[in-house]
Amino acid sequence: MPTLKLSAPGQLDRHSVVPWVRSVIDDLHRAGREGFHTEIAAPAGMPIAIHLDDPAMAEAYCSRLMGWGTTMPAQATHYVLTGRHPGLATLPEWTDHAFGPAQFDALLAAAGLKASYQDRNWRLFDVNARVGAQLSFRQGVLRPWHAGLLLIDWTLQSAGFSLTHAGTVGIDGRGILLAGQSGSGKSGTTLAGLAAGLKTVGDDFVALRCDTAPVVRAVFPQGRQDPEGVDRIPGLRQRLPSDRLNHQGKFEFDLRESFPGAFVDELSVDAIVLPTLSGAAVPTMRPVPATEAMIELLRSNPFRYVGEPGSRMARFGALARSRPCYRLELSADAARNGQALRTLLDTLILQ
Repeated sequence: MPTLKLSAPGQLDRHSVVPWVRSVIDDLHRAGREGFHTEIAAPAGMPIAIHLDDPAMAEAYCSRLMGWGTTMPAQATHYVLTGRHPGLATLPEWTDHAFGPAQFDALLAAAGLKASYQDRNWRLFDVNARVGAQLSFRQGVLRPWHAGLLLIDWTLQSAGFSLTHAGTVGIDGRGILLAGQSGSGKSGTTLAGLAAGLKTVGDDFVALRCDTAPVVRAVFPQGRQDPEGVDRIPGLRQRLPSDRLNHQGKFEFDLRESFPGAFVDELSVDAIVLPTLSGAAVPTMRPVPATEAMIELLRSNPFRYVGEPGSRMARFGALARSRPCYRLELSADAARNGQALRTLLDTLILQ
């Protein structure tokens, strides 16, 4: 395994961060795949070559992404370093705390770069070259479910998409975006829609393009749901491959296997629905203002993006103003919730 010539100063500030980020990305880009284990995945249809310094991580990291194993030529490159590759044994700390996040992002953007320093781990990205690096040297920080979220988001932004915390259901290519914070019922509502015969591109994270013809594309084919939520969908527990729960106490399963034919690559966004747990006997769907949907999207996506809060608000606001928005008061009956979504989609298709 060759040794990379990655310089790692002990501390970084506004004067040294851009040269360091550039040196790391340039050195990794020159190294190519030599000394790395390489996989290709295609979240949202974007083929990404993923070079990992730890081959044991490859399946857990890459199998959760759409298009894992595709033969399409890569359009972007991600490096995942965990400290095993010679050349970068320590990570610098950010010490310039008087330099705010907006200033940090603007400084990097002027150089055609993006970077994030969170929990003493770095994510780096060259916008024009679509080359990124995830530097996480502490054991256990790379939870498979969140594999490369920030790098994926930055990569998809170059194609006009953004990684968004939301669920989806649809039929015949037409779709509904389910927006809400964790615990609002998005995943359960998605599963209820699938049980009612609807399609989905994901129940937790999707790639969203907000333009005159907004669409969502699939990034992760996995679903997550707590045991109570699974039991509300008739027969679902019997279709799950295992009774093992993940670190959040939830089942994690491949929606393509649990609901054959229900997982699709893309849906249009024809409405925004905000699910809310109520426990009522019958679900209730009522229109809400666009501002309410925009606020819900912003609240449920607080950390997903680094920088650009103004443009994010503008995108969500434009989407909400262009589409009908509803609040769905969920009932305790998953079948009725799924039927409410199907009725709304039938209405939208007829319009």
